Amino acid sequence: MGLNRGIKSFNGKIFFMIMAVFYHVGTMAQQDTEFWFVAPEVSSSHADQPIKMIFATRDDEANVEITQPANPGFAPITFNIPPNSTYSQDLTSRKSIIENNPADHVNHYGLYVHSNVPVSCYYEVAASNNPDIYPLKGINALGMEFMVPSQDDFKNQVGNERIDIVATKDNTKVYITPTDNVEGHVPNVEYSITLNKGESYCIKATNTTANRSLKGTVINSDKPIAVTISDDSIRPGGNTGGYDLIGDQLIPLNILSEEYIVIQGFADPQNEKVYILAVEDGTNIHLDGSPVISATLDRGEQYKFLLNTPSKYITSNHPIYVYHLSGHDDESGSALLPPIACTGSQDISFVRSSGGQFSMMLFTEQGNINNFEVNNNPSIIQGSDFAPITGTANAWWYARIDNPPIGVGGNNITNSSGKFHLGILNELGGSSEYGFFSAYASLNLGEDVLICEGSDHTFDGGEGMDSYLWSNNSTTRFITVEDTGYYWVNVVDDMCNLSDTIHLGFHPNPVPDLGPDTTVCTNVAVTFNPGSFKDYLWSDGTSNPNLTTDIAGEIWVKVIDVNTCSASDTVQLINFPVPAPLLIYHD
Repeated sequence: MGLNRGIKSFNGKIFFMIMAVFYHVGTMAQQDTEFWFVAPEVSSSHADQPIKMIFATRDDEANVEITQPANPGFAPITFNIPPNSTYSQDLTSRKSIIENNPADHVNHYGLYVHSNVPVSCYYEVAASNNPDIYPLKGINALGMEFMVPSQDDFKNQVGNERIDIVATKDNTKVYITPTDNVEGHVPNVEYSITLNKGESYCIKATNTTANRSLKGTVINSDKPIAVTISDDSIRPGGNTGGYDLIGDQLIPLNILSEEYIVIQGFADPQNEKVYILAVEDGTNIHLDGSPVISATLDRGEQYKFLLNTPSKYITSNHPIYVYHLSGHDDESGSALLPPIACTGSQDISFVRSSGGQFSMMLFTEQGNINNFEVNNNPSIIQGSDFAPITGTANAWWYARIDNPPIGVGGNNITNSSGKFHLGILNELGGSSEYGFFSAYASLNLGEDVLICEGSDHTFDGGEGMDSYLWSNNSTTRFITVEDTGYYWVNVVDDMCNLSDTIHLGFHPNPVPDLGPDTTVCTNVAVTFNPGSFKDYLWSDGTSNPNLTTDIAGEIWVKVIDVNTCSASDTVQLINFPVPAPLLIYHD
């Protein structure tokens, strides 16, 4: 339950088991109203600034706020973005409290971005000789089970490989098993940390040689977290040539699937690499639809290959991560690729950062290839730019477009007939940054719910679905229930079948006890103590833990416990009149 979503695809049919977040992501790339992110520390000895957050809106004006929930000294950043616009928020002046440093230490640098309407957002290290972009994945970045894909072919010229974590809830327990030496910890030994909402933590590799990496590192938690990977200043050319930052924000295991497409970028042919990480034992990898198994992997093992063809179709019998290392020439960028099952967008906005080389890698279903517009211009991406992807029986087609005629700044790509996937390569100075943009069809009822006994709760099946079916046979978007147990909903969204299950449980109600009715002599005070609770309200209007009174009548107290559950107790205070004095006469 709670953020335990999953996607399965087989033989062109798509099945979802998405277990426990009430927000539905539509057809615009990775749009959401909430984003959690913690920025990697990038070595200043190479280049680490400026740093920015880039936003894009579509039809609605957005009011956006950036905060650091664990850092009360962080002044919130608020701004307004007009409809159909892009906006760049420079964060360089706050770099010292945004980059997640030091390692193996609880920091307070997690960023929370909130918008009143869905927007897309990505983080950019815009250093001209060490850039990269990190598309933020909104609700789809949050989970409780992650593993780390990573390159192990190229050394770090400066900097280190890092894994950065931010908690979204207080008292989050995070369990980490690194696969190589990291600051403060040894390989293959689990350790744990506890983070509060907005607190962050960095796992920093201590080895920088080419064949050492944190691939297969396991990160689990008991509440939702977001995880970023980065590898600072890797040098594909060995001891010569460029060196560059790579990284991305991860998705949790339960969003992974078994069907992916990767499109070749414009890096040196020896630097176009694909890394496939297995998350279950006995994972068989097939390439380009071949029945021949290219590799069989156990959990945490990784298969890699040189991408020496324009496209590659990847399938497996268990969910996998697919991580693509690309770029321009020997300058690198990387992106975590989305599954093709029920993902994709019809509307993607992005910023071209400079006038240097700019490249797009797209794929879509065959019926969509003639229906693209770039900034309302139908001539920039045409059907003739596309070719079929081997192994997909001509169902999927790709295009590699280098230096299209689009300007520096905000750009928008739409397709009027269906969804597509987009990777972009920006050349910034002499270096590359790589980002992949694709929405995830998702459904999440939220974390498992505990309510006070006797109360009810309303579940939301998500906005804009084509149909709903709940476990109580309701077919409406919302259901209100009061009985404990498991509840599920099946929805259809743009031909994708989504399911989610959540558990409703009860907090026990508090039990205040004022004792039995009490009789005392008139004017004798009595102290009533109902027990230890969070809040109190007495019949005389006071709110102290105890009530001392000598006034006869009904005495009641209403208490509220730490779970905000309430209960009352009532007693009678009875006065026994003092007897009249007895006159004694003396003879």
